Amino acid sequence: PPTAVVRAWARTNGLIVADRGKLRPEVWDAWRGAHER
Repeated sequence: PPTAVVRAWARTNGLIVADRGKLRPEVWDAWRGAHER
């Protein structure tokens, strides 16, 4: 997914993310964990 999508998801789930730049690996891991099929 685009980083903007993951960033918005992270914010709605209480994770702290920067407005710009690379997302931390733990943010991606959390997103993947929540969206596994």
